[in-house]
Amino acid sequence: MKAKRIIGLSLAISSLLSLSSCSFLNDLLTIDFYGPTTTDDEDVLTSYEDLGNYYIDLDPITSKCNNKLINNSIYADAVPSVGDVNLLVIPVEFSDYTFEYAGYSSDEVLYDDLNRVYNGTEEDTGYFTSVSDFYKNSSYGKLNLSFEIAPKYELGMTAKQLKNLDLKSDVDKSTYVLEKAVDDYKNKYGNDKVKQFDNDSDGLIDGVMLIYSCHNTGNSEYSTFAKNVGDSGDLYWAYCYWDNENGQEKFYYAKNNQPGHKSNSELIESPIPCTYFWCSYDFIYSYSSCEIGGNVDSHTLDHEFGHMLGLDDYYSYDDSTTYGNEYSRAGYADMMEGNIYDHDAYSKAVLGWINPYVVTGDCTISIRSSALYGDCIILANNYNGTVYDEYIMLELFTPEGMNKNDVLYPYSSNIPTCFTNPGVKIFHIDSRLVNSKTGKEGTYSFINKQSIDLNYAYKFAYSNSKSRDALSTDYDLIKLIHKDKSTGNLNSTSFFGDNSSYYGKNKHLFTKNDEFSVSSYKSLFKNNGKLDNNEELNYTVTILQANSSGAVIEFKQNQ
Repeated sequence: MKAKRIIGLSLAISSLLSLSSCSFLNDLLTIDFYGPTTTDDEDVLTSYEDLGNYYIDLDPITSKCNNKLINNSIYADAVPSVGDVNLLVIPVEFSDYTFEYAGYSSDEVLYDDLNRVYNGTEEDTGYFTSVSDFYKNSSYGKLNLSFEIAPKYELGMTAKQLKNLDLKSDVDKSTYVLEKAVDDYKNKYGNDKVKQFDNDSDGLIDGVMLIYSCHNTGNSEYSTFAKNVGDSGDLYWAYCYWDNENGQEKFYYAKNNQPGHKSNSELIESPIPCTYFWCSYDFIYSYSSCEIGGNVDSHTLDHEFGHMLGLDDYYSYDDSTTYGNEYSRAGYADMMEGNIYDHDAYSKAVLGWINPYVVTGDCTISIRSSALYGDCIILANNYNGTVYDEYIMLELFTPEGMNKNDVLYPYSSNIPTCFTNPGVKIFHIDSRLVNSKTGKEGTYSFINKQSIDLNYAYKFAYSNSKSRDALSTDYDLIKLIHKDKSTGNLNSTSFFGDNSSYYGKNKHLFTKNDEFSVSSYKSLFKNNGKLDNNEELNYTVTILQANSSGAVIEFKQNQ
């Protein structure tokens, strides 16, 4: 019998330079299993501090249920989201479109720019900040990234030769480069050097960033280059992906001690790559003030690193021709939707960076800026104690921290400044999990306890793209509730168009004296005033105060 495999993945490509395209883990189809099934029947318990009709959830993710385990169940991986994490950056050079051809006067200039965009301070980058600095601030110091910039790897192929390589898909071609580049690094520096990038000692290199030397063909500015290499953004773009064969080696063959394959101890002694990022050098200079040897821009790198941590895209991949008018789910001003601003509170909770307040009855809760302190509130029926549930989430937005730069300096001419004033964001979150014994379409069902059994394939029940949902509905993973009850319809077949209603505005934020309830905003809920789980949420939420100093929010059960 066969091990479970990941097949049929496709890349959806946007033509906007400011937004990178990413592959998903949602298209996982044929999976077969054998061997004994082990199930941990012990319920996952949350630790909390009771404050009277609400409590602080001290453990919104657990060792038994987290993004890494969800990815592992489908032979992928995720970068650890807390702690000190070492990662590897490898510049990849083609024989025709070299880094010198791109405009680098020397390899030292290339290495310096990569070091500044990955490891530098805002002063070093001259614009925005580096990937490591962004995540240190976004995580409130819980995630400390260190990127080693390796000497460039000379692929020995032209860009067109790689495009024409006889492999099944374009991602297979970037995965081919990944394995060649990592093998070259191992040969030069040895396994002991490579083991520093396996931060959790599981036999997989936690993350490899491949920065290649030719243009990205998703940008119309490079149409001549795209024609020359025969690519329109499928290969030469920016995306996060996974070496699924290596994932299978770790999570199936090593796990089951299959003859002819590496054991777990062998993998730990010589880790292999799985999670990786494939990106043209030119994304580092997307902002107008950036240039080789000058200012550098990390926005695309920050967004893609979110995928390496296990986060999904929050924009929709569906076009209006098939699925009707599409709209912004997170107000666009969100790192996983528009490549701008900070991560939202939901993303931070999923990554274990914040500890939500959870409402259990009538109460009044004070919260501070989510950009600076990570306060947020969960309002739910029968909350299961983890972020993998359905609930209303509230956070206080302020134009500070990792929001500040994008408020002051709009990322591009066709993207307006979004939220600029303090206000409460109210999200409808449905991040319930489903699993399947076969992994085939139509075989997923909700899990009844919050623990991952790696003999099953796990997915989020819903994404923000109908075509990618595990279950056949039109519910969303995350959706910002607009105070004015608008959805920001987008009449376009592309991800984002020139439609100002698509972007988040200050009028969408809740401020002093505003009220919210699911029943009064039933037009924004698919079940006519009920949650996706078909339950009523009988609370009225009143914003008593909302400014840069903090928000005071009252919760009252309806009679």
